[in-house]
Amino acid sequence: MLDYIIGRVEEILDHALIVDRDGLGIVVHSAGSSLHLLQIGEEAKLYTELQIRDDQIHLVGFLSREERAMYRLLLSVSKVGPKAAMGLMTGLPLDLLQGAILSEDDKALSACPGIGKKTAERIIFDLRGKIEGWVPTGNTQGTLKIPAITEATEGLMALGYSRTEAMHALNNAKEMTEESTASQLIRAALRNLVR
Repeated sequence: MLDYIIGRVEEILDHALIVDRDGLGIVVHSAGSSLHLLQIGEEAKLYTELQIRDDQIHLVGFLSREERAMYRLLLSVSKVGPKAAMGLMTGLPLDLLQGAILSEDDKALSACPGIGKKTAERIIFDLRGKIEGWVPTGNTQGTLKIPAITEATEGLMALGYSRTEAMHALNNAKEMTEESTASQLIRAALRNLVR
């Protein structure tokens, strides 16, 4: 089994990368929150998970072992398949996803693509105890309030931005603090989107 792959990013697609490894173009499916951190032409190290489903084989890649571990945990929840797990990881960066589960914020989880209220509640019930001991990932958003981030994301989407664009802009907003309100987060994100 592949643990990771290191190669040059040749192309960035909607939900996948094409990574060149010694002249071999490898399609690596990835969460949108990871895709925006990579650039064409740079070398990337992706921690991988091989998925074999019916008539399809997919290689899924993440920028950290922690992201991959969360993906595997999500797949262990009943009724959560690869598409829903990837939707959660695209909709919420790892630290916010952890925070939403620990704070039992089913609204933040159900705002992600393909996740309804019942599925969000099942994820919280199944995973809350399993991730309580996890060390924070170090992302600056780890200290932010989950409801403010969720509200800011929804606000940006109401302005016509996609969830991925909204999360990317919020991830890169440097003016965010623990006390930031949703409106402050939206203003900071809009400064990133206008550039």
